[in-house]
Amino acid sequence: MKKSIIGAAIIAVCGLICVLIFTTKNQDIAVIKPEHREIKNEIELSGKVQANNIFVVKNTETAEIKYVYVKVGDTVKKGDTLYTLDDGGLEDQLEQLKNAQNELQNSTDASAILENAQQGMDYGAFNNAIEKAKTEQTAQASTTTASQISTQIAQIEKQLEAKKIRSSIDGTVVAMEAKEGEIAFIGQQSATIADITDKYVTAYVMQQDYNSVKEGMEVTLQDEQTGLNIVGTVTYKDYLAKVTTETDAVSQYKIEISPKESISNAIGSNVSVFICIEKRENTISLPLTCVQKDSESTYVYVKENGKIKKRTVVTGLRDDNYIEILSGINENTFVVSDPATYAQEEN
Repeated sequence: MKKSIIGAAIIAVCGLICVLIFTTKNQDIAVIKPEHREIKNEIELSGKVQANNIFVVKNTETAEIKYVYVKVGDTVKKGDTLYTLDDGGLEDQLEQLKNAQNELQNSTDASAILENAQQGMDYGAFNNAIEKAKTEQTAQASTTTASQISTQIAQIEKQLEAKKIRSSIDGTVVAMEAKEGEIAFIGQQSATIADITDKYVTAYVMQQDYNSVKEGMEVTLQDEQTGLNIVGTVTYKDYLAKVTTETDAVSQYKIEISPKESISNAIGSNVSVFICIEKRENTISLPLTCVQKDSESTYVYVKENGKIKKRTVVTGLRDDNYIEILSGINENTFVVSDPATYAQEEN
């Protein structure tokens, strides 16, 4: 009795093992068909938004800032005063000189009085002209003084004009470091005016990608934070490399990109730059995970007549997710989607 039970148990276990083996060997393998899609070979760079027309104000002398007339965000015209420097008493000097000038202009010219008196034969006027004529030399000296005063007035007015810091362009105040009461030092940057309606993007290309990037290439500009997603064109490429650091001496080349739409991003902000080096449209492709490679070939596993076969393929362009298949399979081929879990060929 016990032998019968044990024998039945052994047969049952053997049967279960056979079922597991059969099921494992003939389990359903996930397959997909190649699809037609667009594949791009792109270079991703970090770009910076720039303004085509920008005016950086730098102080031409060291002086106290007296008045500031604008703030960040204000729109200005060319010639508008941004701020003024302390004049050091020049306004008072100018007022004194103009008062002296007016006094001289109000004095009567002796020669003119004498001439009028002679023509009118007025006795009183004639005597007055004689007295004035005695001081003709003094009058001539006064004329010289008037000329000197005019020269001094012109010089002081020029100096006062230099105290008024004006904008050289039409634009928007994007930076204002000047503050009333503070000392502005010579050469110090005090304000920045830019035309924020006319922007472009700069980026730097690594040496290995330099020959791939050409003027006229299509570029996509993106920024997740602002939702920027527009197309641009490479309009300039440096021919002289810039070395990033003295330690690693990595060569980079500056490029400029003109957007086909306006950029709302702030000047100086960063955006992602995608340069399309090469593009295939409506080409047969597979997910990168489907394609394997060894020292001999590039291949995929295909399901054919109920069996899994290894198939050599020729690949082309690839992006982050897909790779172009040039030959070896077609759109009707069933390709194992995850060959890593089934890396074998059935005979």
